[in-house]
Amino acid sequence: MFLALSAAGVHAATIDVTSAASVTVGAGDRLLIYFGIWNFSAYPTQIDVSVATALLPYGGALLQAGIESLDSAVAVSAGAPLALAPGSWSSAGSSGDVGAATFHFRMTAPEAAALFGPGALERYTEAAVAVIDNQGSAFTLGLPGASFRQGLSVSLSDGTRSTGAWPGAVYLDSAPGGAAFAGDTIPDDPAPEPATLLLCGASLAALEMVRRRRRFLL
Repeated sequence: MFLALSAAGVHAATIDVTSAASVTVGAGDRLLIYFGIWNFSAYPTQIDVSVATALLPYGGALLQAGIESLDSAVAVSAGAPLALAPGSWSSAGSSGDVGAATFHFRMTAPEAAALFGPGALERYTEAAVAVIDNQGSAFTLGLPGASFRQGLSVSLSDGTRSTGAWPGAVYLDSAPGGAAFAGDTIPDDPAPEPATLLLCGASLAALEMVRRRRRFLL
């Protein structure tokens, strides 16, 4: 669903969790995943956003997803909310079960141009933000021996080719009365081993660790 309006709500606090090892997403909290499309060299019309965690319990999470323009003027909805379904995760030296959800966004070329705007193809720039809204109970994002960001995936396609989005900053937007919480930070270097999420038989390339500071205005 394509919406020419802001999907933003009223939230109490926003913290940068880009370098956190794990992140607790409370009831009513939102995860803001900034990403770029400049490495795709075109406006993608098909975007898939995946979220996975190995930390129990996650069964009560119910996630609604959307993609917003940087000025929140245009938003695209993925439709009905999803629960985290059982899957598996593996990387060098570790593996395990996860709960995961993948959201599919489809739009026309004019809608994609309206969402991303004229400056989106400039190198090393963020183009939009994927908003994951937790409408269920609190859960924690994390993976064994890796950053929680390796459980996040944004893929871009135009129907003929696909690639992973350029990863920007990640923020936790806490609901009024909630307390934003992130686990210990992880070092910038060395970069974590590349990981793979195996979700219901489909393989998703995990995002590389990139720290990029961006000021977010409520």
